[in-house]
Amino acid sequence: MSGKNVYLVTVSAGFETEAKREIKRLIPNVKIHSLFFKGNLLVECPQSVDLSATVRKAETKYIGRIFPIEKIVKISKSKKSLMQIYEEILRLDKLHEGETFVVRCRRRGSHDFTSQDVERELGALLEKASGASVDLKNPVKVVIVQIFQDQAFIGVSRTDEIIIKEIKVFKKYKSGERPLTRAEHKI
Repeated sequence: MSGKNVYLVTVSAGFETEAKREIKRLIPNVKIHSLFFKGNLLVECPQSVDLSATVRKAETKYIGRIFPIEKIVKISKSKKSLMQIYEEILRLDKLHEGETFVVRCRRRGSHDFTSQDVERELGALLEKASGASVDLKNPVKVVIVQIFQDQAFIGVSRTDEIIIKEIKVFKKYKSGERPLTRAEHKI
């Protein structure tokens, strides 16, 4: 992932194509990959481009959250994967003594652990190893762990680098305007 900035972007499920167009309108020279689970895009930008800063200023309809990603780790569904994730976060060397942080995890797929397990265990391990302390209310940094089946997307960012926007379009049709389905035509 060297030489480029990588972001995980959450969008309204079913509107990935529209969200891709919206991102390409803002930054024409990006690569966008759809992930296995709907509503998630992996965006690769040139090193000189900051997607978070660009989207923060722009008016968007489909983009919800933007997480800077620094590492993609292949994991298994067992709880042993948590140690793998922990070691990769330590290698990033982004947490330092005296800083505050929080671990935020979103897990998709079938695993022997929950998102809360990841948050608690990584928080305790990172607190011991780095000297930084967990602060659930006002952290300086956020450790992002987004798990999709056998891949963990990891990043450590300042809280202001994570973009959370209101998604303005959730439905394709207004209430009562949806066209009839094939089954409804048969009736």
